[in-house]
Amino acid sequence: MKEVFNKNKIIIIAIIALILIFCLIFVFYNKAGKTSSREEFSISVNYKNGKEIELSNIQKGQVYSNKIIVSNNADDDMYYSVKWVNVSNKFNDQNKLIYKLDTHDADALFVGNSQIPITSCTLSDKVLIRKRSTHTYELTINFDGDTSQEKENMFKGAIEIKQIPKN
Repeated sequence: MKEVFNKNKIIIIAIIALILIFCLIFVFYNKAGKTSSREEFSISVNYKNGKEIELSNIQKGQVYSNKIIVSNNADDDMYYSVKWVNVSNKFNDQNKLIYKLDTHDADALFVGNSQIPITSCTLSDKVLIRKRSTHTYELTINFDGDTSQEKENMFKGAIEIKQIPKN
């Protein structure tokens, strides 16, 4: 009887050891998977007034503004691109529709007073953002033209900020 009890004890200990080994492998595998997935999606973007911009019947001197916050939540430096997308500019005097992408953050993209694009375009292919840091932008758009000359007086578009995948 004692022999059977010892055999059962050894079998139970062996099963427990196998279960522990499988648990350790599972935890290690999942931990490695979470790390790589976190690095893939470590940049977050917050638009205070939404991503899409739609201006119509804008008057001379009227200003649109939006705060954009880009955060790097990773333990590594990352890169992102900045583009104007889905642009539709129906202003007659397009030279007078001016935007500025302002920031005081080191390494961030700064665009001084510039003409709003008439089509989608890239502002920067690669902006560095340091690990665990934030870039804060203030986008302002104003019209400094003669609104009596404007028939449609409409602009649509968005500033798109996308993380560049690590190679």
